[in-house]
Amino acid sequence: MEKIHRLIHDIYVFIDAQDHWVFGEFDLTCTQYRALMLLDLAEGISLTTLAHKLIRNRSTATRLVAQLEQRGLVQRFSDATDARVHHIVLTLAGDELRSQARRAHLEVLESTLGDFVPEEQEYLKCLLGKLRGRLIDSLDVLSETS
Repeated sequence: MEKIHRLIHDIYVFIDAQDHWVFGEFDLTCTQYRALMLLDLAEGISLTTLAHKLIRNRSTATRLVAQLEQRGLVQRFSDATDARVHHIVLTLAGDELRSQARRAHLEVLESTLGDFVPEEQEYLKCLLGKLRGRLIDSLDVLSETS
C-alpha cells in the first residue's frame, strides 16, 4: 500500500507543478482556476458552497473571492432574501480568462495523457473515480468525528 500511496503522491506533485506553471501564465493560482471553473455568468453560487466545493474554510474562500473580485473576474452580491448570504458570479472578463486558461490546460493535458489509448483512459478514469469516492467518504467520516 505504501508504494501505491507514494506513486499517487508523486503523480499529485507532478500534476500540481504542471498546473502551477500553466495557470501561472494567466496569473492564477490552481485554487483560483478551480474557483473560476465552478462559477458561471448567470447563476451565482453561495460563498459557503464555493468554500465546500474547494475544500476550504469560509474565511479562505472569502479571501480568494476578494482577490478575484479585485481583478474584475467575479462579482459578489447579497442574497435577496438573506443579506448574510453572498453569491458569487463570473464576470465577462473572468469568463474570458477562464476560457484561455482552460484551453492552455487542455493542451498540456493532451500532451501528458494523450498517449493513452481510449481503453487505458477509461480504465484509469474508473480506478481514479473509485479512489476519489473512497477519499471523499473518508473525509466525510473524519469531519463528522472532529
